[in-house]
Amino acid sequence: MNAALLAAALLVGCLLAVQASVNLQLNKAVGTPYGASTVQLSVATGLLVVLAAVTGSLGALGKLPDVEWWHLLGGLASPLYITSGILLFPRLGALASVGLFVTGQMFSSLVLDLGGFFGLEKKGLSPGIALGALAVLAGIIVIIRGQQASAPPGAPTMSGPGRVGWIALGLIAGGVLPVQGAINAKLRHGLGAPITVAAFSFTVATLTIAVVLLVLRLTGKTPKPQLAP
Repeated sequence: MNAALLAAALLVGCLLAVQASVNLQLNKAVGTPYGASTVQLSVATGLLVVLAAVTGSLGALGKLPDVEWWHLLGGLASPLYITSGILLFPRLGALASVGLFVTGQMFSSLVLDLGGFFGLEKKGLSPGIALGALAVLAGIIVIIRGQQASAPPGAPTMSGPGRVGWIALGLIAGGVLPVQGAINAKLRHGLGAPITVAAFSFTVATLTIAVVLLVLRLTGKTPKPQLAP
């Protein structure tokens, strides 16, 4: 069972990278990263709602008034992560972008475990865990520096502060995913239906990015989404 769970976790990690790459192509068709994120999250939400309906678990939504308000906010992380992938892939490349996501996830998860936050069991810091975390940190540093050193002559360069900003975005976008998982686990405890929790989380995510898209569109800070292509 443990081997199957580890294999599933590795597969999900691979799919996250594929998802970000596919969303980059979706962005080219839609014309705005916020519109692409809205489309992608809407598709996911629709599929999850159908799946929850087929399994007969939508009735669990009736328990929503009984859960704490912050248990409903896990979905806020998805728009940040998805939009960050669309923005970062063409600027930093797939390897650096995913490496930043993984590094953010690693250290965010470490903080959650060591602090026992969001109802998680508090865990100690063993030498193996510390060594693994440092290895991940060393890995992303080598990747970022190696990427700069291997840039071909004449390639577009990014300013120092701008590059630091994009790197910080990648770390933050990765870091919110474990927090999302912990919050959604609390919501699952309240509703007792994991598929319904996923559907609700993605509904929150879709509404959030749709509002962001609307505000940016009204203020002229993003182009109108193109759905025909």
